[in-house]
Amino acid sequence: MAAFIRQADSVLLCRRSSGGSQGLWELPGGKLEPGETPREGLLREIHEELYLPCEPGVLLYDGILPAGEKQYHFMVFETTMHDRPVASNAHDLLAWVNGDELGNYDLAPLDVPVLGELMDVDVPSWGTKTIVKGFTCPGSRVQDTGAIKDYPV
Repeated sequence: MAAFIRQADSVLLCRRSSGGSQGLWELPGGKLEPGETPREGLLREIHEELYLPCEPGVLLYDGILPAGEKQYHFMVFETTMHDRPVASNAHDLLAWVNGDELGNYDLAPLDVPVLGELMDVDVPSWGTKTIVKGFTCPGSRVQDTGAIKDYPV
């Protein structure tokens, strides 16, 4: 599960600092532990990764997405944070990115179609072969204005 955290017209993306996804940008979040609900898991993951509490809200996406040879159940929640994250234990950069800028980031495969839909961006122009299933995104979308605001962590 992942957090869709908005600030003005941008969404928070994080760049992985290690592992098989090193260098790829993603929404913050992670995997459920046994016995956790998706919201409990997201609370734990965001606190572990960004050292801050959060409030998971509306479920924006719930679907099965392929990544390589595997398929993943991917859930994205609209998430509120009352403080701006300034550090991460799993990422070397954090950025507030608007829809027009998404194509400038090397995104993790699961995040490409989700961000494309939630930010109303033409994902096929990024050359993805991922098929999106299960969008339940209600109402308003992030506006396409703002500037890149990367900062090291």
